[in-house]
Amino acid sequence: MAIGFNTNEIQKCVDDTEKEIGYWKFARCKYGLEKDKVRGKLEELIKLRNANNPEIEEKTKAFLTERAITKNEAYEYEKEWRLYKIFHKLPREAAPNRKRYVHQYREVKGLIIPYEEIPIPVSAIQEIIIGPTAHLDRAFTSVEMFLESRGIQTDFLGKNGAVRISKSKVPYILI
Repeated sequence: MAIGFNTNEIQKCVDDTEKEIGYWKFARCKYGLEKDKVRGKLEELIKLRNANNPEIEEKTKAFLTERAITKNEAYEYEKEWRLYKIFHKLPREAAPNRKRYVHQYREVKGLIIPYEEIPIPVSAIQEIIIGPTAHLDRAFTSVEMFLESRGIQTDFLGKNGAVRISKSKVPYILI
């Protein structure tokens, strides 16, 4: 599922986050991940680290930023933007008086994944693209029912401030 937001509304939500630890940034996704290119960059980073090269920190940040905004080319039609955080220092090194954006944790496929919850107003949602999934029609109907149960207007065209709902063009492939 992909959710399209009004970027101005999102920016308002993240502008008041802690600047001491890091800052949030929007970027348009790049499409087409080349595994050999990634492997080469990782090998370069390992060499820099092993040599105690002072460039390691900056090159690692650049690599992680690129990875955060890179997606498979099958999703290029979605024209996705990503919101990601650039850290000045690790969260565990931050001041202990952190209040609003404290890490929370969830389990995904056997891993504990940290995340930060950002309160985003419903008015920021402009579009939801459902899929790919094995049950596209059921997923579509479920999302539509969920939104309507929360008093959120939906429309196939997104007119009059309603949230536009559409189905992904990427086929679901069961392996």
